Amino acid sequence: MKKLLVLLCVMLFFFGITGIANAALIDKGGGLIYDDVKGLTWLQDANYARTSGYHPNGRMTWDEAVTWAYTLTYYDKRGTWCDWRLPTTVDGPFDHGYDGTTTAGWNIISSELGYMYYDNLGNRGVYDTSGVPIPGGGLTNTGPFTNVQGDYYWSETEYASRPIQAWVFNFGHGGQNIIGKANHSYAWAVHDGEVPPVDCKVKTINIQNLIKYVESLDLEGVLELSLISKLRNAIKSFEKKQYKAAINKLTDFIKEVEAQQDKQIPRKDASFLITKAQTIIDLILKS
Repeated sequence: MKKLLVLLCVMLFFFGITGIANAALIDKGGGLIYDDVKGLTWLQDANYARTSGYHPNGRMTWDEAVTWAYTLTYYDKRGTWCDWRLPTTVDGPFDHGYDGTTTAGWNIISSELGYMYYDNLGNRGVYDTSGVPIPGGGLTNTGPFTNVQGDYYWSETEYASRPIQAWVFNFGHGGQNIIGKANHSYAWAVHDGEVPPVDCKVKTINIQNLIKYVESLDLEGVLELSLISKLRNAIKSFEKKQYKAAINKLTDFIKEVEAQQDKQIPRKDASFLITKAQTIIDLILKS
């Protein structure tokens, strides 16, 4: 009897855990898949840059991919979704291995793409945790997603030790690595949280979020004050419906950020600020 109870408990535990893992991806309809464990919403189409006509094949440089994700506005019959990004990776010194504890190699689930490949979709890498080749390893399950490419996908995360490189994850064999940003790889857009449809027209909160981002960079005092002043003046002009003046202030902001890129402002942060400010200008022009 005790053996039977133990067996039943083990079975309940096993199937319970399996059920939880399988339930992590929830189809929200309209081409959106929600990961209720990581709290992320993914585009169902893993090569939407190509499907949407944004890019002829979807393989972009890192800068192109980051810009595509940051400026993406996704529509379906229920509304509009904004504020997308590329998946992130835990940065660190390059350390290649097989047991999942390194920054590069196989069986790594600390990155958002690695977690999707191994945990959510249940794929195996081409090597086990001891480095032994796995027959039949690689991409075999794409779950509820479409157009998943068996190749490298860009991470938003730069390789801090050499900023001309960024982290990538290969959905063909399950390996994580770094490559030069000038290379061409695929891009998969992700959004923090369970995304409701929103009004993507410009609101002052869009510019206020830029101010918060500038403040988070801990820049030299004069530069920070100058950038924030331009953004606050853009808000004032926008609230007075002086849209041309708001655009001019945002353009001045972009120029100052460009001038300080790779000097006082790291390239990744400069790229984010420039792209977001330009997106706000574009939305004002469309309003």
